[in-house]
Amino acid sequence: MLSASHRYLRQAPWYGIFPGIALSLLLLGLNFLADGVRDALNPRLSTAP
Repeated sequence: MLSASHRYLRQAPWYGIFPGIALSLLLLGLNFLADGVRDALNPRLSTAP
């Protein structure tokens, strides 16, 4: 979607802004999810002695 909207960015910048924001939020959410799964399943990262 971002590469297809490249031609129209001067007339309608939201063609590139909204998919870019959606992609950024998706990647941020997946990163937080992966960090949570890693923290939950990796016993070496435990702070308890």
